[in-house]
Amino acid sequence: MKILFIGNSIIQGVLGESFVKLFARENPNWIIKNSGIGGDTLTNVSERVITELSHDAGIDFIVFESGYNDIILPYFNKRGFLFRLALKFLLFRGRNPLSDPIAFKAEYKKIVGKMKEITSAKIVLMTLGCINENLQFELNIKRLEFNQIIREIAEEKGCLLADVGQQFEFVLSQRNQTNYILKSFWNSVYFDRKACNTTNGAKKLSSKRSLQLTIDGVHLNSDGAEIFKSVIQTQINTI
Repeated sequence: MKILFIGNSIIQGVLGESFVKLFARENPNWIIKNSGIGGDTLTNVSERVITELSHDAGIDFIVFESGYNDIILPYFNKRGFLFRLALKFLLFRGRNPLSDPIAFKAEYKKIVGKMKEITSAKIVLMTLGCINENLQFELNIKRLEFNQIIREIAEEKGCLLADVGQQFEFVLSQRNQTNYILKSFWNSVYFDRKACNTTNGAKKLSSKRSLQLTIDGVHLNSDGAEIFKSVIQTQINTI
């Protein structure tokens, strides 16, 4: 079995816990490629997946994840100076978000169509887990619209759907929700990553911030990573 995981920092798994590593540990005979790049928007991931497929025709499954940064990056304009500066840098580096749902849907549908034209691999589309563990937060409300777009495209294009968003919403709705979203620039770019490299570092960050499934409202702790892994595994096992 050969699987390509492609997306942004959620796939990359450097910040927080990596659900892709869970797959690798539990399935040592699988060939797993992690093609996650932090900060990538849908446009960036779309460009890279075509390159990946042109270099390797032997992939059995593509797990495609994108959309977080299309929602989050415009929000940086409402944050402090360093977040706004980071946004300018990311835009300069070509991380252009498709924050308008119509544009997001058009690009998402286009790239899924292209993938189906050039590969026979099974395509697993992923919804977005959460953007802040407070489900009433403005970016979470927007995430609902983006997730519905992903669901509709999966059905229309005959793709598998790993609906991690639905599972996150179920779990968080049963617990005390915390309003926390990337609160510190330096934590986001340095200190959280350093902490996650220590024993139980991600779990300690979550506990300190009273978070259930993430370390910072977005990136996964061990419980969040387990949800991602389990929901995706269920879809792969259907084939």
